[in-house]
Amino acid sequence: MISALCFIPAGRADPTPKKYELSTGEQGMLGSLAASSTGEADPLPPPPPTKSDSKPNGDDVNMLDDDGNDLPDDLRMDEYDSEPVHVHLVGAPSEVVGTSLDSQGIPQEEIFGESPDSDGQDLEGGAMSDGGAGSDEEDEDMSDDDYGPLSHDPREYEPTDTDALTAMGLGHTSKHPKQGLYFDDEGSDGEPEDPDSDEEDTNLQPTDVLILSATTDVVDDFSTLEVYVYDPPTSNLYIHHDIALPAFPLSLAWGDVNSGGGSGSYVAVGTFKPGVEVWNLDVLSALEPSFVLGGEDLSADEERQAREMMEAYQAKKDGKKGSAAPAPTQVPSGSGKLHPGSHTDAVLGLSWSKVHRNLILTASADATVKLWDVTSPTSPLSTFSHHTDKVSSVSFHPTSGHMFASGSFDKCVCVADARSKDGAKRAPLGADVEEVAWDPFRPDLLAAAGEGGGGKCWDV
Repeated sequence: MISALCFIPAGRADPTPKKYELSTGEQGMLGSLAASSTGEADPLPPPPPTKSDSKPNGDDVNMLDDDGNDLPDDLRMDEYDSEPVHVHLVGAPSEVVGTSLDSQGIPQEEIFGESPDSDGQDLEGGAMSDGGAGSDEEDEDMSDDDYGPLSHDPREYEPTDTDALTAMGLGHTSKHPKQGLYFDDEGSDGEPEDPDSDEEDTNLQPTDVLILSATTDVVDDFSTLEVYVYDPPTSNLYIHHDIALPAFPLSLAWGDVNSGGGSGSYVAVGTFKPGVEVWNLDVLSALEPSFVLGGEDLSADEERQAREMMEAYQAKKDGKKGSAAPAPTQVPSGSGKLHPGSHTDAVLGLSWSKVHRNLILTASADATVKLWDVTSPTSPLSTFSHHTDKVSSVSFHPTSGHMFASGSFDKCVCVADARSKDGAKRAPLGADVEEVAWDPFRPDLLAAAGEGGGGKCWDV
């Protein structure tokens, strides 16, 4: 189920996304946490066995000595009988193919009863049966070259009139690097491209448009943020990467400023939790959001958990004996105190300002709209309470950075000035408001959609 969508213009994302890599300390912390949750005593992998540790006792598996003397008598290679070992292979009913070793240890094949000087003739002068080990023609037909990985597959399609295809813009000599049906196997430097190159698969083109889709598998109760890439020259749409979300997503908003004031590509995600998670889209396989607006204050619990995990991991790493290391304390979920001024219910709507790019508006089921500065994410700048029921949607004005509109389940649409908490203009819709949006071509027009499928447009 898709619960929210977001559009990112071309050229706004990092063309070379980075892959998130765990540090040694983070790996140890995760290993210790996994061991404590499963009840295992030692989260670290056991050391490789040594010769001194491989003595058999009870049910232990015997380790082989270098000289192989621990092998059973019938498996020792140096004690094989010198008599030929006969192996039955496919042949005529009257033939048995045997394999034996000569004086130099080289395997020899022979037909029992056949004279070494018969040159393919049996004892009675007849020709060798066709049902033996196989004829030369069969060997040629079963050549490895015909079935090797580099052999030509006749089913592979090859265009016959490439000049005509090129004239129609479909050939492999198209000016655009991705345009057409057939592409060169060589890169820009003339060298063959590596088909297994991860960088080539994850890199973005300047014309690529990103579409964010908040998706939830209702059967497994698992939510993800899927990052789609649309390539306009080829009209291709595919999933570039995805991010696992800890809660059901309700709203999305894209921006390019982080909590440190730097630029990038970020998405704010509103969920049933009171906090708004902001994820870095330029990092693949991210494990946690870059920062959170409001929500639960778990800083003290997280610091204690991190300290306990590091202590437990270091104790195991140093090989300390005696009492077992204490299990790390789990960070409570849903029981932490909220940051001052945070929402107290689900976040239903989001809007990231395109004028003042460090500002975000959040609409919540607690009947409030809050204005946040991403460089100070723990508490909001302002709280607006001009609605009397759940606020389902909010939107910044596209050109005026201090104006915004909001819609609520109180069946009203409000237009407010972020510089003042009073004086919001109200307009009835007659139904629960689902969405509000400004006209991007005529910013003085505001539209709203209601629960019953109807909508209205105002000239503000």
